[in-house]
Amino acid sequence: MAGDDLPRADRALIVNADDFGYSPPVNRGIVRAHRDGILTSATLLANGPAFGEAVELSRANPGLGVGIHLNLVRGRPLSPANESFPLVRPEDGLFRPFRWRRMDRLFLRAAEAEYRRQIERVLASGIVPTHIDFEKHHAWQYRLYGLACRLAREYGVPAVRTLREPVAWSVRRLGWPGIGPALMAGALRTGFEFGGGLVRPGLARPDRLLGQCHIGAMTEAVWLRLAEKVPAGLSEVMTHPGEAVGDQDTGDRHIATVTGDRGIDNRHEAAGADGHGTGGGDPVARTGGHGSGTGVHPARTTSHGMGGSWLEAARRVELEALTSPRVKAALAGVRLVHFGIFSQGDGVYAGRVDQGR
Repeated sequence: MAGDDLPRADRALIVNADDFGYSPPVNRGIVRAHRDGILTSATLLANGPAFGEAVELSRANPGLGVGIHLNLVRGRPLSPANESFPLVRPEDGLFRPFRWRRMDRLFLRAAEAEYRRQIERVLASGIVPTHIDFEKHHAWQYRLYGLACRLAREYGVPAVRTLREPVAWSVRRLGWPGIGPALMAGALRTGFEFGGGLVRPGLARPDRLLGQCHIGAMTEAVWLRLAEKVPAGLSEVMTHPGEAVGDQDTGDRHIATVTGDRGIDNRHEAAGADGHGTGGGDPVARTGGHGSGTGVHPARTTSHGMGGSWLEAARRVELEALTSPRVKAALAGVRLVHFGIFSQGDGVYAGRVDQGR
């Protein structure tokens, strides 16, 4: 990769955790990775069951940059049924599996309405979002990426995730992730280059995204290999930390209760629309945190549900890596920043806008 001989001071990492608001254990893991580790940024699921708790935690941790994790693939939409029907399964109101969807006008109109509701919910919470990214990279389709960029400009969000990962570099430097992840990351990059990469976002973007190849597998060993050869410029590293369900919090066990195929457990819904638990103080330290009934179920096992997958088992491993003293020491001299670097008057990155190619 060009610039490998630049000094480490000219290299910066945004270490972002997706899925803030997914569940209390994930929220706790994200905050622990920030307080005790190298995590600098997180993106908030506006339709997550633990959205309200995540908002509360973001206020208690002002050094954590918080963006918006736009979602058209898991859980239930925030839009009413008369707007969201092109996006959901008629039998239960959950988002349809994404796969290869036809980007017709009806679908794009519904996607815009849902994006707007998610952005507006985050803004209404008082959070000033640093950037926008996407659940399961669904915006590699250029019409959705372009739509998200247009709405970001309209709502004053200054930056957007790039889906451009240097796959060959990642495999060579960070290790072979397996044929499936490598092919997925390569396909995402190819699709993005032929679609989303051609969008002129009028927004700031990092130079590259790292972690697609190693999703769910950003282990200590992978981080140590990355620290040896941090790419020149500004890179975002995508991570998915979290505590295991039940860790320090037996009150979270009810989140894993699946009620047929209808989404979250009724006891969870009864916790209220604000997404807060019944206890006071810091949700990271207390027990019994609850989320709202907005529709994302952390224990679902399907591709369109929220959780219960292989990624759940990997969250704790990623948390351990992000808080590893060895990783922190190995990254000494590398700037650890969040997406606010684009709008906070910080030297070369301040006001940088990617006009596409």
